[in-house]
Amino acid sequence: MKIIIIIFEKRLTLYKMFCGAVIYLKFYLCHYSFE
Repeated sequence: MKIIIIIFEKRLTLYKMFCGAVIYLKFYLCHYSFE
């Protein structure tokens, strides 16, 4: 059970990182297009 939880936490962390990167890119592109 512990191994499953560790894998789930790692996937959740990757998912958060991916979402953060997407949000960062959206803000960057919007800022870049306005200048």
